[in-house]
Amino acid sequence: KDNKNGKKEKNAERESRNSRNRDSLVASKNRSPINVRVTEVVDATHVYLQTSSSSKVIEEIEEVISSLDLTNPVHGYEPRSGDIALCQFSLDGNWYRAKIQQGVDSKGCYSVFYMDYGNSEKVKAESLRPCTDKKLVGFPEQAKEAFLAFVDTAPKQYKTFAED
Repeated sequence: KDNKNGKKEKNAERESRNSRNRDSLVASKNRSPINVRVTEVVDATHVYLQTSSSSKVIEEIEEVISSLDLTNPVHGYEPRSGDIALCQFSLDGNWYRAKIQQGVDSKGCYSVFYMDYGNSEKVKAESLRPCTDKKLVGFPEQAKEAFLAFVDTAPKQYKTFAED
């Protein structure tokens, strides 16, 4: 029951956002295309992307991270919400910059947002290291949040299938 209400609220929020986005759109006189890479799909109208200029910055970030010794946890490190940290991604074991979204929960996990890719996950403290390198902290986030305009949601008969 709660799940259905949560989905209804999420759908209503999405439709309201789409309506606001349509109403606020103005035709751009600058119509030159840009190359982007979609790095995370949140839903049918909400994505994170990197611009073509991000690839060089990502290479620099990866180079700096690879030069660091991240093998041992830092004793006494307690990440706080809003901190920028280095986080070991669960799917590939590599280290990436992440922003702590939520402090430790009842299961001992932190909610993190990978600021250069747009994805999120919950991780244990062992997967986090403080980001003290000034160069790493100085790079702007490479994941750009975007919303697609003029996208209609799935018809009712396909809603459940489309949301999965």
